[in-house]
Amino acid sequence: MESISFHKNNISDNGFTVIESVYNAEEITAILAEIGRANTDKSTFRKTNDLFAIRQFLKKCLPLAQ
Repeated sequence: MESISFHKNNISDNGFTVIESVYNAEEITAILAEIGRANTDKSTFRKTNDLFAIRQFLKKCLPLAQ
């Protein structure tokens, strides 16, 4: 696992960083289930053949996370 300074440098240099294994398999399954229950007809959801995006993800899919 990389150090916090590694991630800070990535953010500074690239504008982002990737942190592996933040969630375990059970947590990922729960998040996917919440996404599956979300109302995707709203304008905050973008769906095309090659894109699926959710604006304000936590507000729309995981209201208890707020």
